[in-house]
Amino acid sequence: MDDREGGVFHEPDAAERLVLLMSPGRDRELLAEWFESATDYAVEPVSDANDLPPEYDVCLLDDRTFGAYRGAIVEHACEADPVYLPHLLLTTRDDEGVWNADGVDDVVSLPVGRDELHRRVENHLRTRRASLRLAEREQRLRLFRRAIEAAAQGITIADANADDAPVIYANDAFSRITGYDTDEVVGRNCRFLQGRNTDEATVETLRDAIERGDPVSVEILNYRKDGTPFWNHLDIVPIHDDAGRITHYLGFQQDVTQRKRHELRLSVLNRVLRHNFRNKMTVIRGYAERIETGEATREDAERIRRAADELLQIGTQMYEFDTLVSDEKAEGESFDLVEVAESEVETLREHAVRADVVTDLPERAPVAGHPSLRAALRGFFSLFEDTAEVDLDVTVRERDGDVRLTVTDRGTTLSRHGIEIVAHDAETPLDHLDRLELWLLRWAVEQSSGEFDVETADEHPSVTLHLNVAE
Repeated sequence: MDDREGGVFHEPDAAERLVLLMSPGRDRELLAEWFESATDYAVEPVSDANDLPPEYDVCLLDDRTFGAYRGAIVEHACEADPVYLPHLLLTTRDDEGVWNADGVDDVVSLPVGRDELHRRVENHLRTRRASLRLAEREQRLRLFRRAIEAAAQGITIADANADDAPVIYANDAFSRITGYDTDEVVGRNCRFLQGRNTDEATVETLRDAIERGDPVSVEILNYRKDGTPFWNHLDIVPIHDDAGRITHYLGFQQDVTQRKRHELRLSVLNRVLRHNFRNKMTVIRGYAERIETGEATREDAERIRRAADELLQIGTQMYEFDTLVSDEKAEGESFDLVEVAESEVETLREHAVRADVVTDLPERAPVAGHPSLRAALRGFFSLFEDTAEVDLDVTVRERDGDVRLTVTDRGTTLSRHGIEIVAHDAETPLDHLDRLELWLLRWAVEQSSGEFDVETADEHPSVTLHLNVAE
């Protein structure tokens, strides 16, 4: 392909500069007059290397100037590297030392015809033009590489023609986002970022677009090297060759975890607040009207008090939510998960009429998390305090730096539908939870770089929290 057609190189508008570094005299004058009349070169005669222009395209020398200024000529050629800067020696000498001299790219034996001299000069200029094109291409490639490396987005290139489309390049931002070094990424398909809660429908969307050769943009749950989940805004663009065949896939990755979490949290809060405030205020107004008409009973007052207490509870949870969001980057704290679990189980046994709680706990399980995590755990266990009969299995396991708290409800407090709403972001205006405890627990776990998981396929639904071991 012609580089000029691709926009890589443009011929300069200015004429190429030919310097005659020769002794003053009739020979130099005749050469200058002929080149000026017969070519498009900008001809500049000089007698001293100190008078050489900072930039020129070809230089003709005679024996005297070459002998006197060889060092300066070699220096000019080195400074121009990797661009070719030709120097031609016009001489009557024919010894081997002339042909092997440093600083000389060609030796023109005198006498020489004008057409031959022009042809020799033009041949060297063609080589120079090619070297300029290559140098400009290399410069642009270096610029592109620096720009890619400086980008805040992760950028990958995958080979579409190799088995399983492996990554052949990943920039520094990709390593920062995922935690994987470049040598751990190259040679692998990027699906290694997927994990247990990656949405299969989103994966299918990616797969279908790639099979069709279409660009695709999705937001997908991926996992860093340390197991931390993050939301990845992923764009994949196919790259075609001149024949229209896909040769590579260009991928852009952006961590949008905080935005996704904020959007979900605000949406959930909006629905819970609207639903609860509307319902509770309807209750309060209804029984207040009975008081006004003199029809109220003690039970009516109790119902008003309960509705007000529930609104106060929502207000408290709103404060906890505000603390969670405003202190997103708060320094984490460590605590013993077993100690918290034992304390909450003991509270349940004290409050419930019948509490059948089976625990399987190690001696200790120190975890690290956001300051809101401990309070969120207490809020979660408080869901069971309103139940007359508590039937729970509480298990804590530690493996490979991951502490797992699993709570299985053998009663009726945790509904399959309810925990799936929280686990899979399935809240809608018509299908949502009335309380925030499960949501606050999930958000506190995620803010602690952990993961909230549920199991509804078994006879009894369960919630599992994956937390990080405290160092």
